[in-house]
Amino acid sequence: MEQPSSPLPKPKIPADLHASKLDPTKLLKSSILADYNEVRAEALPLTKAANHDSFMKYFRFANPDESPVDNNQSAKVSLWKLLSYSTWNERWLMILGIFMATFTGLGIPAWLVLLAQSLDTFSNLAALIQRVGSEGLMSYINQELMNLCIAFAVVGLICLVTGTISVSIWTYTGEKQALRIQNQFVRSSLNQDAAWFDANDREALPTKMGTALVHINNAIGRQVVDVYSNAISAIGCLIVALLLNTALSLIMLCVVPVAIIIMALFNWCIRRVKKRGNAELAAAGGIATETLSGIKTVASLCAQPYFRDAYQGHIDVSAKSSVKAAFLSSLLAGITGALFYITYTFAFYIGTEQVVTGAGWKIIIQCFISGEPQCRVTGASVMCCIYGVILCVTFFGLMGPGLSCINLGRSAAVDVFNTLGRTPVIDPSSTKGLKIEGGVEGKLTFKKLFFFYPNSPQRPIFYDFNLTIEPGQSVALVGPSGSGKSTIARFLLRFYDPNDGEILIDDKYPLTALNVSWWRSQIGYVAQDPIIFPGTVAENIAMGKPADGTPPTREEVEEAAKMACAHDFILALPNGYDTYYGGSSVQLSGGQMQRISIARALIRNPKILILDEATCKCTLIFLSWHLYLYLLIYISHTPHSCT
Repeated sequence: MEQPSSPLPKPKIPADLHASKLDPTKLLKSSILADYNEVRAEALPLTKAANHDSFMKYFRFANPDESPVDNNQSAKVSLWKLLSYSTWNERWLMILGIFMATFTGLGIPAWLVLLAQSLDTFSNLAALIQRVGSEGLMSYINQELMNLCIAFAVVGLICLVTGTISVSIWTYTGEKQALRIQNQFVRSSLNQDAAWFDANDREALPTKMGTALVHINNAIGRQVVDVYSNAISAIGCLIVALLLNTALSLIMLCVVPVAIIIMALFNWCIRRVKKRGNAELAAAGGIATETLSGIKTVASLCAQPYFRDAYQGHIDVSAKSSVKAAFLSSLLAGITGALFYITYTFAFYIGTEQVVTGAGWKIIIQCFISGEPQCRVTGASVMCCIYGVILCVTFFGLMGPGLSCINLGRSAAVDVFNTLGRTPVIDPSSTKGLKIEGGVEGKLTFKKLFFFYPNSPQRPIFYDFNLTIEPGQSVALVGPSGSGKSTIARFLLRFYDPNDGEILIDDKYPLTALNVSWWRSQIGYVAQDPIIFPGTVAENIAMGKPADGTPPTREEVEEAAKMACAHDFILALPNGYDTYYGGSSVQLSGGQMQRISIARALIRNPKILILDEATCKCTLIFLSWHLYLYLLIYISHTPHSCT
C-alpha cells in the first residue's frame, strides 16, 4: 500500500503492551486504535489503513521476529500415497506385475545354481570316467550339455516373458495414475482460493508443477518394479553364495556396507543437486512466461538484455546442477566398479587358498570316510560364490538410480499432494450454502471490517470499515493506489473473507453463508486488465453465462455486445463474431478488449456489476447500464473519471 504524502504520527504504545499477548481483534476496540484510525481517516478515508511496521507488529498472530521455515524441504510423500490414485483394476494389475517381477528377479540366482552344477559336473573328469566309463564319456557330456542349454533357455525365456509383462503393466498403470493425478491437480488448483495463489508464484507454477508431475510419473512407473526385481536378484544371489561357500561369502560381504554408505551419500547429494536444478528451471520458465506475455512492454523499455541475462542466469545454474548430478552419478558408477574389481581380487586370492587347503590329504581322507566327495571346497563353489556376491553387490547398485528416482518423485509430490488434499476456505465447487430464491435485491452492508492479505499480515488494509450501498445505486469508490478499492471487489466476489466483521446482503444474509458459485453468478465483474481467452469473440462473450445454465444464443451474445457498445467494431472484424482471437491472430485495442469483457459481464444479467477501472481506455457511454441492473459499483483512482 502506498504511504500518504504527509507522515502520520506514530501512536503511543503502552509499556505493558510489549509484554502482553493480546488478540488483535480485541485491540480494535481500544482507545489506541481509535486514535490511530482518526489520524489515518484524514489521509485515507476509505480504508483507515497504514503501513507502520513498528505499530503493526503488535497485532500479528505470531512472533514477528521469527522467519518462516519451509517444511517441504525435507518432507516426502509415501509410496503408498503416490499409488493412492489407482483404481482397483490397476491395483490387481500391479500385484500381477510384482508377481511376475519376482520370477524375473529369481532368474539370475537360478542361472547361478545351474552354473555351479555345470562346473561341478565338468571340473572332475576322473570322477566322470569312473562313473560312466571312457566309452560313454562323450555321450554323457553331450547329454549334460544339452540339458544345461535347455535349462538356461527355459530360465531366459521365463525372465523374458515375466520381465516384459511386469514392465509393461507398471508402465501402463503408472501413466494412467500420472494422468489422473495431473487431471485432479488441475481441478484442485482451479478450485483453490486467492490465498493459495498468493502463496504460490503463478508464473513459475506451470513449469514447477510440470516438472513435479514428470518426476511423479517416473516414481510410480517401471522404476518400482525394476527396484523390486533387482532386490529379489540381489537377495537370491546372496543366498546361493552363502549356501555354496559361507566363509568366503561372509568375507566378501564386508564390502556391502561400504557400498551402501557410498550409494546413500551420493544419492543424497544427487537429490539435492537435482532439486536445485529443478527450482532454477522453474524460475527460468517463470521469467520466460512473464517476459513473453508482456513482450510489448519489455520491448518498449529495451529490457530484452535484462530478461535474457536473468533467464540465462537461471538456465546456467540449472545446467551446472544437471552436469554436477551426471558427474556424481558417473562417479558413483566408477566407485561401484572399483569396489567390484577390488572385491574380485581379494575373493580369488582367498578362494584359491581355500581350494588348496581343501585339497590336502586330511580333508580328502575325511571326505573318503564320510562318503561325501563334495564336503571339500572346490573351484566350482569358489567361482560361483564369488559370482554370487559380486552379482549381489551389482544388483544393489542397480537399485540406486531407481531408488533415487522414486525418492525424487516423493519429494516433488509434496506440493502436488498438499494441493490435492487442501480444501479451500472459499470453495467454489462446494454445494453448501444458501441460494436465495428469487435472487437478491442488491443491498450491501459492510460492518466493522478488519482485513489484511495473508502474505502481508503486517500491512492491514481495513480497520473498522463501514459502508452501506442501497439497491439501484451507482457507487464510485475513489482513492489512491493501495487504498483498498479493489479489495472491496474481491470481498464481493468471495476471493477473500475479512478477518473480522461481516458483509450482509439485503440486511439478513451474511455473505459467507451463501453458496459461492451461486453468489458469483449474480455478479458481473470487469477487472482492470481485460483478458480475452483463445477462441472466437462470440465464445468469449458467451463465457460470461454461468456454466450450469443453458448456453446463450447468438441473439443474446449480440445484445450484450450492443449494450457494451462493442457490436459495431465486432462486425468490422474479418469474420465478425466468429473471428478467432489467439493473441496474434487479430489485433484488438485495449478499449475493444475492455468492451468485450464488459459484454461478457453483462450477458449473465447480473444483479451487481463491478467495474474496476474498466472504462479508463474507452469512452464513457455506458451510463444507461444501471437501468438494467440493481447495483453498479465503479472503482477508479481519480474522481473525474466517474463523472
